[in-house]
Amino acid sequence: MTSELSPAQVADYLEASCALIEAELRALGDDAGWHQAPDEWCARAVVGHLCEAEKRGFAGRIRNILATDHPALEGWDQVEVERERNDCARVTDSVWMEFMGLRQDSVRLVRSLKPADLDRGGVHPKVRRAEGPLAPARMDLARPQPHQAAALDRPGARLAAHGQFAIVQGRVSEPQLCCGE
Repeated sequence: MTSELSPAQVADYLEASCALIEAELRALGDDAGWHQAPDEWCARAVVGHLCEAEKRGFAGRIRNILATDHPALEGWDQVEVERERNDCARVTDSVWMEFMGLRQDSVRLVRSLKPADLDRGGVHPKVRRAEGPLAPARMDLARPQPHQAAALDRPGARLAAHGQFAIVQGRVSEPQLCCGE
């Protein structure tokens, strides 16, 4: 396994992950709005979370890091944002198309990174360390994050790794570090 991923490799993984997410949504069909439990997210809500993660977390943080020297990287209240988005009530294709547009923007952004860009970083509020713009992608592509691994152990969990995060039938565990924190 490669210890350091190049921007081209990260972009390829991000791009390839779209097929996994699309296949999962197509397989779910009308069940994309199903909730395993009242406090868990349906697949549409998870894809809505991925949209926010692309905007606020991944690509948003890269843009912030490229625009400012050592910026503070901000988190967001993932549960509240999903409540406001109300993706459960949306048509699955609408959420999917929103995600695809954002993901393609992220792929173009990552492909545009130059070697000097990789030396830039920001300070994460919970990790409290400087990180380069692809550090989260390198970390997440290399190994599952806590909420991904937990999802693999849950009966009936729906998971499609997508490079940066995962589609999980359920909500992201709040105490664990995730894209929004």
